[in-house]
Amino acid sequence: MRDNKAFRVKDVAVNCVFAAGWWELGLLAVVAGDDALAATCRAAANRTATAVLAKMRGPLPGESNDGFAALYRDASGDERASPRATIQELFPLLLPPELVPAATVASLVAMLRNESRYWLPYPVPTVPADSPAFAPAFSAADDLMWRGPTWGFTNWFLLEGLEKHGYHAEHAALLDRWVALVEGGGIWEMYNPINGKGTGAVGLGMSTLLVDWLYRTGRFPPPRP
Repeated sequence: MRDNKAFRVKDVAVNCVFAAGWWELGLLAVVAGDDALAATCRAAANRTATAVLAKMRGPLPGESNDGFAALYRDASGDERASPRATIQELFPLLLPPELVPAATVASLVAMLRNESRYWLPYPVPTVPADSPAFAPAFSAADDLMWRGPTWGFTNWFLLEGLEKHGYHAEHAALLDRWVALVEGGGIWEMYNPINGKGTGAVGLGMSTLLVDWLYRTGRFPPPRP
């Protein structure tokens, strides 16, 4: 039987979404008048957020930044940080202001706005542009999708984080770039973040998440009477 120890990964994005979800459940529990449940939810969110901030931040081998990285067990069972930066290092933006230091959020936003890394003509590549692994165009021959192309749903999460922490100018700028991407080429599974060319499946449902932010920001035209 194959030993799967080398594939046991503690994922930054999954854990940040998990913590943010518990926090939102706690807010719903408050609305429902269940203070005990709200406390349980907040405690679960805090445990995960604390672990992310304590264990997943640090210098990445082969990278110049001090970001967040997934952890994995190698073949010998030792825990190591993923050797390359990805868009996941920005996902702690999802953590609520009560659980993440403002300075950490500011550092992540600065990283997002860095034009040599993530702030490319179109938002936001899955691998930073200054990484040796960056490949903005999907190659069917290699079939490696997470090497630089833009995906809609990852941008949705980043917009959620920016809004949560009050970075409204960055939120608006990122949303504008996403709108320009779709207006220029339509709905695709993924896009080249440099020239906006779409690739993969046409009309992929999760890429229409843009509609959610257009609705939430009031950018839809008023409904017909």
